[in-house]
Amino acid sequence: MKKLFALAAVAAACSTTVMAQSAGNLYGEAAYAMVTAKDTSTDNLGSFKPTLGRFTLGTVVTNNVAVEGFVTQGLSSDSKVITGANVEVKAKTGYGVAVRPFVNLSNEVELFGRVGSIRNEVEATATAGGGSQTSSTKSTHTLYGVGVAYKIDKNMTAVIDYTKLSNKDDTETSMVAIGVRFNF
Repeated sequence: MKKLFALAAVAAACSTTVMAQSAGNLYGEAAYAMVTAKDTSTDNLGSFKPTLGRFTLGTVVTNNVAVEGFVTQGLSSDSKVITGANVEVKAKTGYGVAVRPFVNLSNEVELFGRVGSIRNEVEATATAGGGSQTSSTKSTHTLYGVGVAYKIDKNMTAVIDYTKLSNKDDTETSMVAIGVRFNF
């Protein structure tokens, strides 16, 4: 009888990892994001496309709703020449929180949304005539987005998502990210 009880307990524990994300599930996610930051001021400086890494830790708090905390780190900058000056823009660091509601379209495919807040730092450097000037801006934005996840196996999921930040400082910012989510 004890062996049967132990076998049933092991089967129950294993079945929770095979199922889609359920309440109490803890996960981590690493993603590469391509950012588009478009100047909407009257100066119309155009768009810059730096990249960043996003590292997320989340938990499913109830069926179909997860809460996430994340950090971002700039990976590459983008630059262009504007009226004789080279302007370089780089996403530095950031952090935030989000709620991620999701629905499973099948055993392998998940559709999700994301709404939250991010605090980030962006650095811009203008170089002309042998001199340069750098400015750094920290700002907080509301974020919202959508994505799709595909389960590779019981502990690993491929993820692609689109996120838009609230317009602030005459800048429209969005990002497309691809990554991998791991269940713990």
